[in-house]
Amino acid sequence: MIELYKNGAVWKNGKPQTRSENEAPYGIDAVRAGKQKTIARRIINRHLCASEKPGEKLSIRFDALASHDITYVGIIQTARASGLKEFPVPYVLTNCHNSLCAVGGTINEDDHRFGLSCAKKYGGIFVPPHVAVIHQYMREMYAGCGKMIIGSDSHTRYGALGTLAVGEGGPELVKQLLCKPYEVSDPEVVCVYMTGTPKPGVGPQDVALAIIGATFKNGFVKNKVMEFTGPGIASLSMDYRIGIDVMTTETTCWSSVWQTDEKVNSYLKTHGRENEYAELIPEEGAYYDGLICVDLSEIEPMIALPFHPSNAYTIRYFIDNAQDILRETEKAAMDQFGSAVKEGSFTSKFRDGAVNVDQGVIAGCSGGTFENLLRAGEIIGDGNIGTGAYSLSVYPASEPVWLELAKNGTLGRLTLSGATVRSCFCGPCFGAGDVPSNNAFSIRHTTRNFPNREGSKPGEGQNAYVALMDAASIAATSRNKGILTPATELPDIEKIWDVNAAEKYRFDEKVYKNRVYNGWGRPAPETDLVFGPNIADWPKMDPLTDNILLEVASVITDPVTTTDELIPSGETSSYRSNPERLSRFALSRKDPAYVSRSLSVREKERLRREYAALAKRTEEKASPDAIPEKYKAAMEMYDGIGDWRELSLNTQIGSVVCAVKPGDGSAREQAASCQKVLGGFANIAEAYATKRYRSNLINWGMVPLITESIEKLGLVPGDRIFIRDIKKIISGGENKAIQATIIRTNGTRMQTGFTTGELSASERSILLAGCLINYYNS
Repeated sequence: MIELYKNGAVWKNGKPQTRSENEAPYGIDAVRAGKQKTIARRIINRHLCASEKPGEKLSIRFDALASHDITYVGIIQTARASGLKEFPVPYVLTNCHNSLCAVGGTINEDDHRFGLSCAKKYGGIFVPPHVAVIHQYMREMYAGCGKMIIGSDSHTRYGALGTLAVGEGGPELVKQLLCKPYEVSDPEVVCVYMTGTPKPGVGPQDVALAIIGATFKNGFVKNKVMEFTGPGIASLSMDYRIGIDVMTTETTCWSSVWQTDEKVNSYLKTHGRENEYAELIPEEGAYYDGLICVDLSEIEPMIALPFHPSNAYTIRYFIDNAQDILRETEKAAMDQFGSAVKEGSFTSKFRDGAVNVDQGVIAGCSGGTFENLLRAGEIIGDGNIGTGAYSLSVYPASEPVWLELAKNGTLGRLTLSGATVRSCFCGPCFGAGDVPSNNAFSIRHTTRNFPNREGSKPGEGQNAYVALMDAASIAATSRNKGILTPATELPDIEKIWDVNAAEKYRFDEKVYKNRVYNGWGRPAPETDLVFGPNIADWPKMDPLTDNILLEVASVITDPVTTTDELIPSGETSSYRSNPERLSRFALSRKDPAYVSRSLSVREKERLRREYAALAKRTEEKASPDAIPEKYKAAMEMYDGIGDWRELSLNTQIGSVVCAVKPGDGSAREQAASCQKVLGGFANIAEAYATKRYRSNLINWGMVPLITESIEKLGLVPGDRIFIRDIKKIISGGENKAIQATIIRTNGTRMQTGFTTGELSASERSILLAGCLINYYNS
């Protein structure tokens, strides 16, 4: 089904050729020349804004930017504080995340009004709530062959349209708005060679989950580009390719791109942009750092069980082994969430020889495409979902898609079946819509099933089980009134599957022309920005001092920590335009005591700064008895380290989160910025799950420390870590070992060392300045 080759491959005679373990490695010159011949690298080369230098990161400028209402307020506020005058490239502001959140009174719509005023003032594009989800709009209106687009959402993937798209944290978009380059180490490129044709009933999510299951845990494509090639692509419709492509984010790859053909040309022509088509294929001799061979004909309907898209099985295998797998999953939930998970809460879903499902959802940038919903309607047909507990919700990805599904009767068919048709909204993907009931089993064609991402709150005794599936098998399950069913096992699936969705789709541009504000190239600087009462500026952040003293605020020993755990989604998203209010939710579902611990450390740093300013003004070397009582808590932090008189003047006090592998999942910068707002100055990890999370840390002035083993450090909350000469080390330009002293709560000490990994000159400058805003204002 899927085979991985790690020893490189060369494109010869229209396909990749590998070498065996016993063959001599490819020559250095051939590899260097071959790397320039991949589709990905040719696109990157056209977007370099500085000459490439050996050993240095690539500097890139993007063709367009995209954000949604969870992120654009913070991005624009940061850019404004750094000197923004107008948007230098098309910047699309969509409103698909907080558009239905009934949290905080007016604050969600206040953010939308702010976004519209920014689009007018700076020359942007504003897509109002319920009109389109971010990635569908970008596919329809901006993605094109050979382009590069960056978005402040991790699922920014338009590779099926020949666009190299990257999801990053907000500060990386700020850099583009200020005409500064995006930096990235020269990415490796992995060829994904597709052959065969999918069986009737096997949809794009099935292929995606199979690939994720084969590549996530082993890190096969981490921070690399996945380049899709091969004769199998010709058998896939554009919506099918798009459905696979958007899920590549879950492999932790950096980006993706596909070879293009007449179907891409037809898609662009349908959307009035045929001039943006170009044939993209690998050049003869192109070198790939790895190879993934996918036989599409062997893919079966898949299910990714809680709590990650990589926890993938074929649906048939899961059904046949349901009792054992349900028990294992339930135990994993108990281990993670404790008393919130009741024995039998998941194993009880297996009854009378079948797996019973409580909820189905088809939504968002992965599930809500025209073809997925058209086929779901065809599969359910004249049937119904029943009058029991099972429910089905569908969310078309854009109003043009919604309109065509209404015209051809699909939405009517789904409505008559008992399904509910919602607006263009990403809510189910991040816990702001269709939150399941306690202990419910929900199957979803969405992007993620991370712990509690669907909205449950373990701290309040709640838990839910979310699995990812393709829309076709969700529809088959719905037709069988909630009995888990792979679409391939429906007796009439071949007849149903024989539908050419592309021939049925007509894009009506008037939907956008009549509602979307397009001010690109026409900024109106006289426009007043509209601020709601929740929209707040970033708090002041100080530059890095000579030394740093860290107090451990949280230790997470899970193999991977997601950004959803670092800063929960759902109703908390409404507060993202207010850094202080949002920060109070940091790690709230993972380590509820983290915020109070961090605030305690932040108060000590405030007292230290106050005392340092006082000491510098008076130029006195005060004795301990001369220090007012309120400063003692801060000065006691230096016990066992050195003279507090000296250290209080040049050694910041900050909190630190320690985790094995933090940052999987969302691009949300708030996973890092909330820690910084709470007084965090660093993370300690064995590795960072994604480039974007590490970049977020750096852009918010937090040192990304790396250790060999979190377990060996034996840290607990309250332990202190002293790093002398951190400023000198960061400014030195070398990735050398950082010596540190651990002072445990029991008084014992331990010497250890950290590294930071590769840091570019600008990244070092950002860390020294204390954050990106300071860097641009210095």
